[in-house]
Amino acid sequence: MTIVDKDGETAVAYRPPEGRTAAAELDAQTRAAVESAVFRALVRAAGGGLLMLNEHRQVLAVNAYIEDLLGYDPAESQDGLRPGEVLRCVHSDQGPDGCGTGDVCPTCGAALSILLSGDLDRPVERECLLRRRTEKGEECLEFRARATPVVIPPHRFTVLTLQDLSDEKRRDTLERIFIHDLLNDLGGLRGWTSILGEVRTGGTEEAAQMIVSLSDKLIRNVESQRLLRMAERGDLKPTIRRHKASTILRRVEEDFPADNPHVGTEGRRLLVETSGAEAIVETDETLLVRILTNMVKNALEAVGDGKFVRLWYEPVDGDPAFHAWNPGTMTREVLRRIFTRSFSTKAKKGRGLGTYAMKLFGERYLGGAVSFVTSEEEGTTFTIRLSG
Repeated sequence: MTIVDKDGETAVAYRPPEGRTAAAELDAQTRAAVESAVFRALVRAAGGGLLMLNEHRQVLAVNAYIEDLLGYDPAESQDGLRPGEVLRCVHSDQGPDGCGTGDVCPTCGAALSILLSGDLDRPVERECLLRRRTEKGEECLEFRARATPVVIPPHRFTVLTLQDLSDEKRRDTLERIFIHDLLNDLGGLRGWTSILGEVRTGGTEEAAQMIVSLSDKLIRNVESQRLLRMAERGDLKPTIRRHKASTILRRVEEDFPADNPHVGTEGRRLLVETSGAEAIVETDETLLVRILTNMVKNALEAVGDGKFVRLWYEPVDGDPAFHAWNPGTMTREVLRRIFTRSFSTKAKKGRGLGTYAMKLFGERYLGGAVSFVTSEEEGTTFTIRLSG
């Protein structure tokens, strides 16, 4: 893979150095890094995470941010871990030589900044969207990763700083998704209210129904954001009850009326199949409906005008499962970063919560498994499989 510097002036191949430093040399490098005045000065100046790396991208030393917030024991640096392994990135063990060598690694902002800074011999900054494993399940982190070459004779190291972008990303999301959607719904609500006020004789039923529909949609949008924030804080308490699968499917269907489509889904249809969906599932209905709504909205946005998507219930190996299908297929780039917070299949900043929320609600709070399959022949199907 070829990567280009931020100004588009220099292109280099993505080829991380092979292998890792031997234990004795790693120990010497670690002492040189920790005892240097340069490292002590950088630790005092760093406003976020800081990792000192050797030529094989192995972590020699970290600051208190990494130790405290990410639960990293600096003694583990003697094992020659790399940044993704320290941060417990879900992709860090997928390559032939760990962090930096997997299929998804060429899209990682931290990996790109490290390699480019070494090749260009200057600081390089990239945005890093990270999915990491924790005791509670997966969580997403967003950093501004900046790699800077540093010489501490006789060694040449790289300083990687990680500035937390989570709050900035949440503000982008609030401004570009939530508020945008609210303004669209409020515009429709105002329009139908004006029509209702102009009607003199009869004809008020349609306007009244649309006002109720739009009001319900506004409430769902607000509730969706509230649930997401509670889930990220760990404050969400699912209410598990018995529900008919067909009832859940119809609730999702109500959110996609043909006469009032979501923005970006006009000219596309949702086909809900309720036959064989009389099974009883034990779940939190609100969370499951939110997951399926995200699946359907993503599916509708992924296909062209005149196309349709399907939503149905069908057990998987005896476990309750719901599926959303569309005839499109995902690109290699999307496949690499799916389920990452703030990553989007669209080119708009601030989007990208749909698949992230599916996994957060479905796996951490419902105890299920969210997955997908995609191909040019079969299209794309997302599935939420609940515990039987």
